[in-house]
Formats: sequence, structure tokens, C-alpha cells
Amino acid sequence: MSFRIKITEPLLPDTSKLLSLMGDILKSGNITNNGSVHQQFEKALAVSQNSAHCSLVCNATVGLMIALRAVDAKDKVITTPFSFAATSGVLEFLDVEPVFCDISENSPNIDTNEVSKVFAKDVSAVLPVHCYGIACDVTAFEELCNAERIKLVYDAAHCISRTVNSKSIFDYGDASVVSLHATKILTSVEGGAIFAKNTETNERIRKMRNFGISGVDRISDLGINGKMSEFHAAVGLLNLEGLEAALNKRKLIAKHYYKHLNSKALRVINEHSSNNFGYFPVRFSTQKNRDDVYNSLYSNGILSRKYFSPLLSSRYNYDSKIMFPNAYSFVNTVLCLPIHANLSICEVDEIIDIVNSNLNDHF
Repeated sequence: MSFRIKITEPLLPDTSKLLSLMGDILKSGNITNNGSVHQQFEKALAVSQNSAHCSLVCNATVGLMIALRAVDAKDKVITTPFSFAATSGVLEFLDVEPVFCDISENSPNIDTNEVSKVFAKDVSAVLPVHCYGIACDVTAFEELCNAERIKLVYDAAHCISRTVNSKSIFDYGDASVVSLHATKILTSVEGGAIFAKNTETNERIRKMRNFGISGVDRISDLGINGKMSEFHAAVGLLNLEGLEAALNKRKLIAKHYYKHLNSKALRVINEHSSNNFGYFPVRFSTQKNRDDVYNSLYSNGILSRKYFSPLLSSRYNYDSKIMFPNAYSFVNTVLCLPIHANLSICEVDEIIDIVNSNLNDHF
């Protein structure tokens, strides 16, 4: 089905600038392997995110694989059942067992109080997700992982330009991985970036994204092809120019939603001013309410999404309703409404009217 209003649309660079830069890349003959545009984008992204250690990769899924391997995650890793499939999928690809931990009752993120209940001696790391760009309790996770002497890698796929305690969210943990996919606020079409805690980890990540090669005729580590091409880097570099404007537009749309959605019948999740509004999730009192709104939007040519359904634990022999009651409740009552820089206020009003009219039907 073709939708009039999509849940997201990619930030796109100026066509003439992109064609010019693409022409320069073709003239250089260097279309990948850490070319000049790749280096420019990597440096510019690091500066924009206030990070000293940034490594571009071909996508965030490969980025998670590299980051976890770079900190020697093995055996078992604690993570969330409420996330996109890649979060637990990378663990299985690394032959690491995902150990699921329930989220908080009123947050889409792991409840740090629940981590101790599933902790075991063979747990080597924790992989929390800053779901929807909403920050985890970074202080609690830092204390927990330091006390247990295990590694902390964040799936920060949704977190471009996100701050916590006036610092970049990428300053926390041993490494954080952000997505630059077409569905994200900043895109390089396909791509991602790993932000490392220190120089040593960053250097290992850079070797690992290039097959473990550390010099001419030298392979010093396990590696994979995780490199970003010059063409993808060009899109990302030019899109950085429009990032601030895109963030501001999303914030305006979010404020409009806050003001006009029926707050008595649903709960808006991400109201923090430091949020980047990569998503606009709302929770309903019942699954029926949520599904009625979803179906009504759908029938009117508007795409919303039940992110993140199904729970990752559904692939395993878990009774999620019993073992992860908060995640189970969340996944059955949450709906992400459209939000992106190309969305007009008139379109937002149409969405609001449909949501509110369906909610009123349930009073």
C-alpha cells in the first residue's frame, strides 16, 4: 500500500552539492577504503557529537558486532527483549547467548534493578538500548558494570545528537553504536558509527572494520569488512549541514503533538527537552485502543508503527508475559506516530484528529 503520510522520511542533501561531490569522488578514483570524504565525514561527525573517538562503519548492525568483539564480549550478554531484531541478532552471530532482562514499568529501557536477577558468572557484558533515543540510567549502568567488572556497550542506534547531563550520550559506556540508516534523523543511506571510550578501543575497532589489518602485510586481529564507502560518506557529510534544522523541526512537531493529543487517554513517552525526537511513541490504556488507532490511521493512508513488535524473546522459549511483564505490556500498547522534518503541521493535525477521535470512542 502507498501511504500519503509516512512514519519517517530521510533527510536528503542538496542535489547539486551531492552530484558535485560524487563527481570529485569519481575523479579521484578512490571510492572506498578510508578515502578523503570518509575521513572528512568521520571527523565532522565526531565534532558534531563532541566525541574524540568516532569510527564510521557500513551499518550499525556490523557496528554492534565490531564493538562487542572489540571489548571481548563472550559467553553471555544481558540485553533487552524490547528492541529491533539486530540487538539480539548480533549476539547470536557472535555465538554469544542473549540474556534478556525486563524493562522498567514506565520506560522502554532496561530496568537496572532487574539486571541483578539475571546476572551470572559467565556474563561478560551488558548491551542496553537507549530506546527511541530515551537515555538509559547511564549512572546506574556504569556503577553496575564497574562493580561486576564487565563491559558496557550501548545500542545507541536512535541517539544522534542526544545529550545526558550536558554531555554527549556517547561519552558513556565502553562503546556506543549509532545508526545512520535511511530511517534515522541523520542518514548516509546505509551506515553507522561506533563511539569508543578510549584510544585503545578505538584503534582496535578501526582495525577490525578493515579485516583486522594493521599495516602492510600485517593482520593483527580478527576483522570483518565494516567499511563505509565514499558515496555513503558523501551523503552523510552533506546531510550534517541540515541536521540542526531537522532536529528543530522535529522538536516543533513534537510540541504540537504534546499540546493537542488527548493526554487523558494516552501517555506520551519522550517529553524530555534533550530528546532528539527520532521517534514519537505514545502508549494507550489497552491493546484494543492502540490497534483501533493504528487501523484508522492505516485506512486513511497514514503509516504508524508498533515499534518494537514482536519482543525479541519471542524467538526463544520464554513466556514473555510472565518473565518480562513490563516489556509485554509495552509492546502491546505502544504506537509510534509519524515524525520527520518533511511533515507539515496540517498533516500533524490530521493525525491528531484521527487519534483523538478514536480515543473519544472509548470513553
